Order: sequence, then C-alpha cells, then structure tokens
Amino acid sequence: MARRIVILIMILFKSDFPYGLFAFISFFTIPPKYYLRIVFVFVNLSLPMVMISLFQFTSKLKTSVMKLLKYRPNVIIAPIT
Repeated sequence: MARRIVILIMILFKSDFPYGLFAFISFFTIPPKYYLRIVFVFVNLSLPMVMISLFQFTSKLKTSVMKLLKYRPNVIIAPIT
C-alpha cells in the first residue's frame, strides 16, 4: 500500500516539477517566453499517467472495466428452413 502511494507521489512530482520550477523562477526573474504552454503540457501528461497507474493498482476497478470491455456480441443466426 505504501509502495503504491510512493509511486503515485513520484509520478506527480516528476511530471509537475516544471510547474513548480517556473513558479519559483517567476518570483526572482522573468520566466521564459511561453512558459505557461510548457507547464500546460506537463500538467496534462500527469493526469493520464496517474489514471493508468491507479487502474493498474486497483484490482476491483480493473475487473469491472474488463467486464465492460468484454461484452458478448449480438450474433444473429439465420434460421434453417
């Protein structure tokens, strides 16, 4: 359990580090041009990474999604006359 939490925190820390870095830089100097676009890309990448890791960690969620994806096709067989 603690290992999973540490992995999630590390994913969030590594992917959102540029956001914090640019915020820290903006207190002392002028940040680079278009820095918010760079930050936006990193923050948007962190959400799918966290969602994928949560999907891998929780077995109940994994089984329910797999049940939804493994639906039986509605096959119609022609009657024999």
